[in-house]
Amino acid sequence: MILRLEQHRPDRNRFRFHEIEIGPDLFDITCLRHRWGRIGRWSRERIESFASEDAARAAADDLARRKTRRGYVLLPQQLDLPLGDPG
Repeated sequence: MILRLEQHRPDRNRFRFHEIEIGPDLFDITCLRHRWGRIGRWSRERIESFASEDAARAAADDLARRKTRRGYVLLPQQLDLPLGDPG
């Protein structure tokens, strides 16, 4: 699971992102990888280990919820939008 949230504020010259990913590390331990920074620049990264995927998913949901409260939005291609009937 990878989520990417962005904030675009041209009036404040603010173009930032947060990327949240859940997956196993080399030792098959469930980890939450959180990258953030200015779009197009070097970013910071934090990796946390969790006992279960459910715990990691709960932490990721909490982090995404806090970032959306601060004005970040989920990229449109990641939203679960219904597709129109092709025929």
